[in-house]
Amino acid sequence: MRERNPDASAFSEVHALIEPPFIYAFHTLRYISKPGEDLGVQIFATATPFRIDMPVLSRATLGPKTTTSLVDCPPVCLSTVKRCALTAQCAYGQKAAKPVRIHVRSSYDGADYDTADLWHFDNELQPGALCRKTFEFDAKVRFIKVLVENADKAEQVSEVKVNVTLGG
Repeated sequence: MRERNPDASAFSEVHALIEPPFIYAFHTLRYISKPGEDLGVQIFATATPFRIDMPVLSRATLGPKTTTSLVDCPPVCLSTVKRCALTAQCAYGQKAAKPVRIHVRSSYDGADYDTADLWHFDNELQPGALCRKTFEFDAKVRFIKVLVENADKAEQVSEVKVNVTLGG
């Protein structure tokens, strides 16, 4: 239902790809809060158990003392999900002194998000290296979004990516 997708005013031109146990629905998505259209993707699991991986945030670089915003991440619906894992990666500069922190914010409706973290975790810090860390948690909220914070005062990070793994 359109009403289950936060901020959606209309879906149209729906096409489906069936790869059991998933049905992928691709469609035009119009929003309530902004003009224009985007490509929407809905994924339906037709059997349990299931597990699916998908990207939720990607940035080529993130400057020193910079944090992404909630609009950089699509809402991740956890209504029918039992387990959730976030995998964060970034490449640190040679002089990096602080790790990247991943903030997880929750929402009851997918439109208004908490101002405080539900969870957060720090990626491993290895100056000059590409680092990756996975954080698993129980999915007991309806929606989440992630923010990535580079707390380092002088060094940018690159290859910033956050993926989510959903299971049910």
